[in-house]
Amino acid sequence: MPHIQAQMEAKFPKRKIPISEPDLERFQAPRATLDRSIFRETLKKLKPKTSPGLGSLRNEHLTALLFTERSRAPPPAQNAFDKLHFLCNEIVTGKLPWFFYEAWTATSLSAINKLDPADLVEGQLMDCRPVAMGNILRKAVTKALFEPFMDAIIAETKPTQFGCGEKAGGTQMIFGIMLMLEANPDFVVVALDMINAYNEGSRKETLEEYWKRKSVQPLWYY
Repeated sequence: MPHIQAQMEAKFPKRKIPISEPDLERFQAPRATLDRSIFRETLKKLKPKTSPGLGSLRNEHLTALLFTERSRAPPPAQNAFDKLHFLCNEIVTGKLPWFFYEAWTATSLSAINKLDPADLVEGQLMDCRPVAMGNILRKAVTKALFEPFMDAIIAETKPTQFGCGEKAGGTQMIFGIMLMLEANPDFVVVALDMINAYNEGSRKETLEEYWKRKSVQPLWYY
């Protein structure tokens, strides 16, 4: 439907500022790699019976690769995790062809109606909430890759950011605002949610911030 497509295009705008290719210094800089034990623990914690992303890969397909030392599975099966770990390290360090990453970062986009159909009046158009579903393996790899850097990311983004790996960050923000208002009864809180701010952020500027900070610089390339 044209109006739904128009909403999706507005809420998922195209990149406005091109990202230039890395110079020699950045290209040769150390890159983050996947820690084997962290990657294994990340796969162990994957929740079953979740919807698959692109490629129809499910969490169960990944957890099935985790054999114990007492397993009677044949050696090729027991070595499957190590081969997956090797492949994923090649991915995060940029060793695969460029066209692979076009598919690696792709998502399937669904338009979810934010309003109950019963609440729509005649002639009113549904307001879509875009929901993007990515590759199951990519999400697991990204989580495991960032895990050793989370303390550094939290330190770099405090105290203005509560959504960058901080546990119960939203709860901290809510109670912090409540305490501030109780201590200052004459204060007024104004909530702004005019546009989808996440998709209006500049990827180029985000990458530049990663590069400036030595504690998280190895994540820059991925």
